Amino acid sequence: MENVAVTTEQAVSAEKSGSLLHFLDNADVVIWTIVLLLLAMSIISWTIMIHKWWTLRKVVKESKTFEDYIWAQKDIKHAIPPGTNAVEHSAGRVFLMAQHELPEQWTKDETPSLLSRVDRAMSGVMGRDMEVYRKHLVFLASVGSTSPFIGLLGTVWGIMNSFSAIAVTQNTSLAVVAPGIAEALFVTALGLFAAIPASFGYNKFSTDINRYARRIELFMEDILLNIERGGQ
Repeated sequence: MENVAVTTEQAVSAEKSGSLLHFLDNADVVIWTIVLLLLAMSIISWTIMIHKWWTLRKVVKESKTFEDYIWAQKDIKHAIPPGTNAVEHSAGRVFLMAQHELPEQWTKDETPSLLSRVDRAMSGVMGRDMEVYRKHLVFLASVGSTSPFIGLLGTVWGIMNSFSAIAVTQNTSLAVVAPGIAEALFVTALGLFAAIPASFGYNKFSTDINRYARRIELFMEDILLNIERGGQ
């Protein structure tokens, strides 16, 4: 009975020593620094992705509604009634800029220079907007590319700790080796946990922003075509 009790106690002790909380309690400052850094990178990445998703979803929907409204009007010079809020998305901003550049009347000879001026004005607005939409994408790309290497650093450090423990104790049992290996595997997994969503988010939002930019470019081309036709 005594042997059974001892065996049970050892099993419980081994289970506790192999738990995540136990190894974190015994992790050194390097492992803790890597873990906290990867957690911070992951949290910031998810915050950026949620914000990008909400922002792009909103501006795409509002831009489509705005474009439908504009082309339902006959005169783009006076298409926006007073008080209409059209500055929350790129379609509204480029249109307001084009409308601002349009004179009340223009001759056919003035059309080429007018088209050039309006195009430059709209392109400037669109370029600034796309910079805002692409803000923080570099951070997502950096997390996606560097997190696995940071996790690998933790892996190497955990393995070094395991070999150090073997050298100190002169014991190659699992109880000596396991904590360092557990640190190595956990930090590697945490690095991948931070990197995979960030890489996916970067690719998705880059594609979505490029698609939205192309939509605005087509809207700008339609505006220029309308001006070339004399606003009719």
